[in-house]
Amino acid sequence: MDLDELIISLCVKIVDELKALRRQSPGELLRRRGPSPKLSDAEALAIECAGEFLGIDCDKRIFAYFRRCYSH
Repeated sequence: MDLDELIISLCVKIVDELKALRRQSPGELLRRRGPSPKLSDAEALAIECAGEFLGIDCDKRIFAYFRRCYSH
């Protein structure tokens, strides 16, 4: 499995888990206020998980890597 497939698999799994959480607590919102984010919750969590898998332990470096290599 290459990195692209890993990220897609992570994103799909996280989306499924977030849907399950929302079914358990239908009235609860994960986000309550603030501006709309540029990334979905699933995308942000998948990036964090993939960054940890790659051994990048700093949030700034994880997001810099993905901004540089996966800005599309």
